[in-house]
Amino acid sequence: MSRLVAQRYATDEAVQADVVRAEVEVAHAAGELRMADLSTDGAQAALSAAMSQSPDDPLGMPEDPPAPDLPSSAIGFVERALRDRPELAAHDADLAREQAALRLAEKGYLPDFELSVGAWIAEKPSPLTADRRGARDSRQ
Repeated sequence: MSRLVAQRYATDEAVQADVVRAEVEVAHAAGELRMADLSTDGAQAALSAAMSQSPDDPLGMPEDPPAPDLPSSAIGFVERALRDRPELAAHDADLAREQAALRLAEKGYLPDFELSVGAWIAEKPSPLTADRRGARDSRQ
């Protein structure tokens, strides 16, 4: 990259600042590459310690995962993609929300009923209940 910019600078198609900027970017990339190598070595050492192995023992390469069994035709994939589209799922969720709001609004037209059951026990008889008891007792 820096050679390309240097050639453009030699033909007056680029300014010197572009050349310097390209060289700085190349230096940054080289530094990041060295840091990546060091972090890989550190990760391998930590993995060896976790596996109770010597840091000098090779870790080996993991096996590639098996290739997925894909059908020969793409018709099933297309049908599934059309059926499971996120836009349709969002539309269905919006529709369900609005239908629930409509049902709730329709229930708002109905009156509210309240039913309660309770008992009241008087400690001393009231004159009204005493008269009733007396009338009942006299009938018997």
